[in-house]
Amino acid sequence: MLRTGLVTVGLGILLTFVGKAGDGAKYMEPIDSKYMDTKAMHVDTKAMASDPKGMDAKSYDPKALDSKQMAQIESSNGDEGDWNNPFTLSAAVREEYDSNIFTSSTNEIASWKTILTPSVLFTYPMDNTTFSARAEFDGTYYSNRSPDWDTGASLLARINHNFTDRFSIDIRDFIRYAQEPEIFSGGSPIALQREGSYLANTASLQFNAEWTPIFSTVTGWVNEVYDYQDDIIAITENQMTNTISQDFRWLISPTVTFVFGGSYTDVSYDSAPRNYQTLAIYAGADWLMSPTMILGGRVGGQFVELEDGNSDPAPFGEVFYDWQIGAKSSLDARFEYSFQNTDIVTSYGQEAATFTLGFDYQWTPLISSRLEGIVQVGSYNQNAFLPGTPVTQSFDENLYGVNISGIYNVNNWLDLEVGYSYVQVTNDNAAFSLRSYDRNRIWFGVRGTY
Repeated sequence: MLRTGLVTVGLGILLTFVGKAGDGAKYMEPIDSKYMDTKAMHVDTKAMASDPKGMDAKSYDPKALDSKQMAQIESSNGDEGDWNNPFTLSAAVREEYDSNIFTSSTNEIASWKTILTPSVLFTYPMDNTTFSARAEFDGTYYSNRSPDWDTGASLLARINHNFTDRFSIDIRDFIRYAQEPEIFSGGSPIALQREGSYLANTASLQFNAEWTPIFSTVTGWVNEVYDYQDDIIAITENQMTNTISQDFRWLISPTVTFVFGGSYTDVSYDSAPRNYQTLAIYAGADWLMSPTMILGGRVGGQFVELEDGNSDPAPFGEVFYDWQIGAKSSLDARFEYSFQNTDIVTSYGQEAATFTLGFDYQWTPLISSRLEGIVQVGSYNQNAFLPGTPVTQSFDENLYGVNISGIYNVNNWLDLEVGYSYVQVTNDNAAFSLRSYDRNRIWFGVRGTY
């Protein structure tokens, strides 16, 4: 079937890394590295400065590969990289204290963890094409858990090709095997997935076309697959999502671009009767406030068609702000309201308001830091409950997260890293009280790069 075929993209490489792993946490906090960046997938302010009609925050669907993931393999438009040495090798060792390794609402269990993360980056630039890929393995040892090891791996790849100065295509794929679903590593909005070992693949394609000096289009496709290893979880959560999007862009002034577009999303579960489709229509504008700063927004509506035949209209809105403060410092913030996926099995989805913030700052040539934050307010309405569900009243589930990390660059080959992460999930429905939890993590480590 199609889902199986898509998951196996890159699987031969991935399986060489992956062993038997235990179940993980309900939500995921990031493994930080100096390669991470929150804005690359949303907007490139440098490119926008020279081409205000270029790719904007809506060019990639929110379900697309996240900026931090792709920043790890980004190499501009083919003008960077070393033909004689296209490989970069990296290895990190991190010691971490985790206050709630099972993200439990009761009987919290804490543990020290040792995390090993080797990786290899490959970049091959050509005249009009760039191919980049990054393979990473992670092994985590728990001092107070059985089984005491988790293993995972990921493979990211990108091909970018410029047919001419006005037409280009960008193809990306991110396959991973992990135990903990995704919070900071995903785009906005966040789809909160179930705990447990899973194999996932996210593929995207985007075609950019400048038809005239003032009119351009952006056409996109995103495919996302989750395949959980636990048979019980798989029955309710194994799924495939396809999104097709189309943006039309008009340059109405040297710094302002009007955008009108739409997207169609199909969410299909392997076994659970939770399929639905959404059609979103939106309009907005991007304002290039300065060569390094952009502000944009979209407003519109979604029509949601549920598997049981009911329909549920929902508003859609997005606001984003990106500021490239310096060569290695940046600020990005975005807010989105939309109907999105959920791992609560009694509901098709949730109407969620999501705010994310990312702030990178280089204090000195040797010291840099990163701040990440997320607030998501999810509303579960009766009209989106599955037929026959025992839950009869609407409720909210909220997510709060903050991640702070710092890096000291000892030399070109060695970095020292330190960080702190806090996540809280609250659910005001007694039937789902066990989903609520608090989790603190603090870590320090070293990373070598060659």
